[in-house]
Amino acid sequence: FASEEGMKEILDKRSDLKNRLDIKNSLKKVDQQIYYSNWLYTCIHMMVAIPEFQTSQAISRHLNLPREKILEVMTFLEDTGLIQKKGAHYEIGVTKIHLSKDSPQIQRHHTNWRMQAIRSIDINDSADLHYSTIVSMSKADTPKVKEILIKAIEECRTVIRDSKEEKIQSICIDFFGV
Repeated sequence: FASEEGMKEILDKRSDLKNRLDIKNSLKKVDQQIYYSNWLYTCIHMMVAIPEFQTSQAISRHLNLPREKILEVMTFLEDTGLIQKKGAHYEIGVTKIHLSKDSPQIQRHHTNWRMQAIRSIDINDSADLHYSTIVSMSKADTPKVKEILIKAIEECRTVIRDSKEEKIQSICIDFFGV
């Protein structure tokens, strides 16, 4: 039988999404600093997977941002191999990126998308889903709920992997002690 410390290590490894999702990091650390510095890098990277957003003009119109800014981001994405130019349009290059929970960039990445979630809440589009609650629960049930959420993420990733690229969505799940 494993010791309590050994069991904690096993549980920690199981809850680390990088281990469970089998994703290799493809960006150099210096490029990660740029990529995760602003939500636009991840957003534009994913938008390029959608046929109607494979030009800087289309992305600029959809995000209502200056084309020069979009081109600046797209140049970086192309230089790092995350997108590639094919004729007059762009396509996804490297498709799997995961920032480990111990990365110095993880806080910024989460903050970027939480800020976009707040923006979405302010817009109040009925197609969006926002859920916030505060609960009291047993210590023993806390890892059970965390496991359910991790399984939900894995299930979502399976659906997303096989899904046709038509729309950009953000998933932000927060489950933490207060």
